[in-house]
Amino acid sequence: MKRTDKEEKRLRVLAAAREIFEETGKIDIGLRAIAARTNQTTGAIYNHFKGKDEILAALLEQSLNRLFERVSKAAQKYPDDPKIALKASATAFFEHYRENPFEQKLGLYQFEGAPDTDLGKSADSHLNMELSKTVNVFEEQYFFLSNDRSTAANKSAALFSALIGVSIIATLHRDRSLGTTANKILDTTIEFFIN
Repeated sequence: MKRTDKEEKRLRVLAAAREIFEETGKIDIGLRAIAARTNQTTGAIYNHFKGKDEILAALLEQSLNRLFERVSKAAQKYPDDPKIALKASATAFFEHYRENPFEQKLGLYQFEGAPDTDLGKSADSHLNMELSKTVNVFEEQYFFLSNDRSTAANKSAALFSALIGVSIIATLHRDRSLGTTANKILDTTIEFFIN
């Protein structure tokens, strides 16, 4: 299906914003810089987004969708073995952020001098639902193992939190100061949460 001109312009705005945020390490960039990068006027950007917060929300939604796709595909390879599916999906989560440090910064809002932002209740709620799809991949595997929804929910939240921690350690190269590697920390974390 061919994209419309409006969809193409919207995607160009998102790509330009991502490039600028990634290049500068900052998100307090004005819409003028984004408009200049896309050869559009600032007013034209308002045809697609209400402002920079809405652009950030759209970038985060794209990121969460990519994360979910990668994690769920990894788990789907092992439909009859929830332990291996958990290991594969947790590894996919870690690898996604290791290969896409910008997306980790975006998801954790780790930008230099990041001002307060207000994505709004609706956007926050929507983005939390997008994130929960990934966490639910872990939860389903835990449910197959325990047949207890509450245990599965708690373990999946704990695994998600631990994976964020391992990802940050890897990004900051703190694994070296611990005398180990990020992959060894990941393997130990996964083993701990699977057994």
